[in-house]
Amino acid sequence: MATLKNVIPTQDCILKIKDMEPSLDELLKQEEIWWAQRAKVHWLQQGDLNTKYFHHKASQRKRKNHIYSIQDSRGHIWKDNNHIHSVFVDYFNNIFSSNNPNISPDSFDMVKNRVSTQDYDFLNKVFADTEVYDTIKALKSNSTPGPDGISALFYQHYWDIIGTDIVDFALNILNKKR
Repeated sequence: MATLKNVIPTQDCILKIKDMEPSLDELLKQEEIWWAQRAKVHWLQQGDLNTKYFHHKASQRKRKNHIYSIQDSRGHIWKDNNHIHSVFVDYFNNIFSSNNPNISPDSFDMVKNRVSTQDYDFLNKVFADTEVYDTIKALKSNSTPGPDGISALFYQHYWDIIGTDIVDFALNILNKKR
């Protein structure tokens, strides 16, 4: 292709360049994929051997995320883990609870008829199997795993085996009436 670009442009030369561009684009795309895969392989190979690096990163993250002291609502500063834990628990218990809730029936009049009948019906519609399946298939397969340590790729790949259980579990949560 380089020789085609160095010659005097003729109609035939321009057509040859246009014919070769898609194959060149494909080769460039393959090269980019190769380098991306090579980078991952290199990181995995070197990363497993480089325990000092991972130990340093884990220690650094622990130092960054560790809470060394905390101040409670009375202004006392606590440094031991038991008191730090209890300050957190007390704080969130206080902001998410109420000793004497006062809900007047008039309060509901403010939001009366804010949701149309159509919207209400749509919001209360029962979730279907296909919605769960479509959601799982739409997940980015190589994204970070969830709290169970399993990525979306696992669920997508083994859907024919575990799909029914996943759908049943999800629909039990989503469609449960309270």
